[in-house]
Amino acid sequence: MKAALKLAGDRTQPEAYCQVAAKAQQTVEKSIKALQSALHDARLYGSSVGSAHPVSSVASAIRIAAPNWPKKLKGNRKKVFSILSDTRLKAIKLLDDIVPQYPATGQLPRRNTEYPFQDTPGRDTWRAPAERGVFTKSEIDRFLQCAQDIQDMTSKLVTALELAYP
Repeated sequence: MKAALKLAGDRTQPEAYCQVAAKAQQTVEKSIKALQSALHDARLYGSSVGSAHPVSSVASAIRIAAPNWPKKLKGNRKKVFSILSDTRLKAIKLLDDIVPQYPATGQLPRRNTEYPFQDTPGRDTWRAPAERGVFTKSEIDRFLQCAQDIQDMTSKLVTALELAYP
């Protein structure tokens, strides 16, 4: 997260926005996976951490599973509902959508943080992630806020789980 904030600076370099977005996405991915791992180790969540980068489905599944956690974790259940709110899950999905991925057969390469992509079907117009306007200041602000919130809360939740389930 520190790298994302350092890259973001005062948000006056739009050509760096793709890098800031990538760091925010990585922060969210690793934070959600840390929580998933801690929940799996405590036998409160069924699947172990995988290698896929998108984590919005994992975050949604954790939120759905939280009401079934033991009473001793009641306060942590509330934290999960707070940190994995509908609004934040939408932001996580937006971050998932910018992870570089190969396009499906017949599809155009989509906007991502690393490789050239095409916006318009049928036109040979490639764009680079670092181009001005590919990522906006408001998107970057939203991504950074989401990443900071997720990192802060998942760190606390992972610590609480490790204490409750040594």
